[in-house]
Amino acid sequence: MNSSLKESALLARQNDQNSVLRLARENYVLILMGLNLGLALVLRLYNLAANPVGLNQDEAVNGVDAFALGQTLRDHHGNFLPFMLESFDDWASPGLTYLSVPFVKVLGLSVFSIRLPVALAGVATVLLMYPVVKRLTGRQDLSLLASFLLCVMPWHIIASRWAIPTNIVPFFLLLTLYLYLQAVASEFRAWKYLLVGLCAAALTYTYPTQKMFVPMFLGLLGLVDILNRTAWKLLLKKHLCTILPWLALSAPIYILTMLEPGKYNARFSSVSIFQPDSNPIQGFLVRYFSYLGPVFNFGKEAGSITDHLPGIENTYNFLAVFYYAGITWSIYILISKRPFFVSKFALQILLGWLLLFPVPASLTLDYYHNLRAMHGLPLTIIFVAIGLGMLFDLLKSQAGRVIGYAILLAVSVFYLAVFWTAYWGTYPQASGPAFQKGAGEYSEYLRQNAAEFTSVKVDSRISYPYIYYLFYAGKEPLKFNHTEINSSIVQDGYKVVPRLGKYSFVPILPEDLAGAVEIYTVKDERGVTWYRVFARDTAWFVVRPYPGETNFEPSGIS
Repeated sequence: MNSSLKESALLARQNDQNSVLRLARENYVLILMGLNLGLALVLRLYNLAANPVGLNQDEAVNGVDAFALGQTLRDHHGNFLPFMLESFDDWASPGLTYLSVPFVKVLGLSVFSIRLPVALAGVATVLLMYPVVKRLTGRQDLSLLASFLLCVMPWHIIASRWAIPTNIVPFFLLLTLYLYLQAVASEFRAWKYLLVGLCAAALTYTYPTQKMFVPMFLGLLGLVDILNRTAWKLLLKKHLCTILPWLALSAPIYILTMLEPGKYNARFSSVSIFQPDSNPIQGFLVRYFSYLGPVFNFGKEAGSITDHLPGIENTYNFLAVFYYAGITWSIYILISKRPFFVSKFALQILLGWLLLFPVPASLTLDYYHNLRAMHGLPLTIIFVAIGLGMLFDLLKSQAGRVIGYAILLAVSVFYLAVFWTAYWGTYPQASGPAFQKGAGEYSEYLRQNAAEFTSVKVDSRISYPYIYYLFYAGKEPLKFNHTEINSSIVQDGYKVVPRLGKYSFVPILPEDLAGAVEIYTVKDERGVTWYRVFARDTAWFVVRPYPGETNFEPSGIS
């Protein structure tokens, strides 16, 4: 009897184990994607407000405008539901700000609340990469690999952890492409192409370079249809249903730019290659090919400290061979018309995207600018996936492929560990100046002690110091003094706000502090001084030391 019970229990356990294994085999894609998304959440949300340390001025103005729009339907300059944000007189793209409004409305204005929508968009982009690559290649293994590689790429982790407009470009670009691939995969449905047009319009509003890239990309989709001899009637229906909603929603920013280019296009004019005594054609070609070279995708110094971790590649360099192999093989397949796991239609889109993405960034002075070419970085992952697919096809046995996947996973995790260690080790200190480290601390000190001073002068060497006052002071947007905010002056080539209430934002020299007493110091864990607050009776001063001026002691201080 006991023996029968033991055999029955053993058989039940074996059946349970077999059921679990069967479920795992049947749902391995969901399981692996769940693990991947869990990792993406950790990498993008862990201690989000603490790193990057501080708050960049562009993040701050995005948050203040989102706060103001949520309360008053006006930006902090008083413009009603603007199509372009006046920001720092550079008329920035408003997509991220409008996306941030509900987060700031619910959670309040804070570093966390303005970074959260960007981080969530980053996680959603990791998710989107799977169906996009599945539609392009038809292969689940490459779709899972592409999603995982995007999850652990340094450029995408960094871009998902601070709140500026360009960092939502990959999400809206992949969403636009996915909706289009979904639409063409079935019989014509007008509403599907309308969705593509609506998403393309949202992409247009994300960042200035997208005003040029999106119409080129939509044109590419039409050209691919023509090359594949799509019937004219269907061609017109598809692309009219896409272009008309895009044009209807995007037209305002193009009209504004054309009517007042000196105002709405001022930022591009200041950074474009069309400068006196320059050769714009040569400048364009040199920059264009620089974006197709390895430095942009795999270089250790391609980008500023805000979007690049020094000493770490944008995309791990061991993947470079697969990236260029994927591009080379795609070109060969397209020319030779040999069968391939990527269709001719998909290859035309990908190679066209590759040729188009450097164009907007190549019209500006920088040779490598991650933000202006952000719409090209997801393509790197897709071509890497294609290159890996070629390799795995050479491994005929299932065991060989499993070993290949395991090696790729192990190496990627190793590189991720190196990046993550540096991101939490050296990056906070290195990026501190760019993110105005310590501005929150001195702002909070002033807010708590506002009754103690009748005036405070804040060093204008702080980048746009007035925006930190608006961000941290807790002042309701209905009480913003738009007359003061809009009374900007030119200082060191930049338009600055000189005064808000009893705050003034001016250069402070050592002789200005004669007789003042230091009452508060913002120092980091290494003892480096970031800001110093002085008082002379009820007149206070906030000083940002120059680099190396840790022991800044103005003459005459008592």
